[in-house]
Amino acid sequence: MTLDDALQRLRHASAAAREIGLEDESNRADAVLARARERSGFSGAAYVLALAGGTGVGKSSLLNALARRTVSAVRAVRPTTDQPIAWVAEARRDEMEPLLAWLDIRHVATHADDDLAGVAILDLPDVDSVRAEHRATVDALLPRIDAVAWVLDPEKYDDARLHAYLREMSPHAARLRFVLNKADRLTE
Repeated sequence: MTLDDALQRLRHASAAAREIGLEDESNRADAVLARARERSGFSGAAYVLALAGGTGVGKSSLLNALARRTVSAVRAVRPTTDQPIAWVAEARRDEMEPLLAWLDIRHVATHADDDLAGVAILDLPDVDSVRAEHRATVDALLPRIDAVAWVLDPEKYDDARLHAYLREMSPHAARLRFVLNKADRLTE
């Protein structure tokens, strides 16, 4: 089944739900359709992967390791990442600009790796930051991106606030993957 087929079926399901009085379900389906319409409007746009997680888990360090250079600042003082940072292929940057603008990404670093030309990797602010606007930024972005690599570390994996946030994300579970960073710190 193609994406267009799936969206057409969702349109029919939404209309059927509305006909039998399931307004809430129909409205949710319509919201998904609206997001899909918006997201599909970017010609040749990239697959967007966000690195998300709590304070100090190593999201920026992970991006820097992937880039093999400093793309996102890393400091002991928290929070460090105030705004999302995108890492995209230099050859596709102009093509991706409308998508990055729609995502409200203002900080962009580039690379020359052809193998990653179709991917935009985002380093997001902390979801558990002391600054409320950081969580608001993440909350606004996550529904618009293609996948989330949720970065955890041995200290944060058991954090109740992060578990609560992940419960809220459960409707998007198919787009979530988990990365255990700093695994070398685990003991037997």
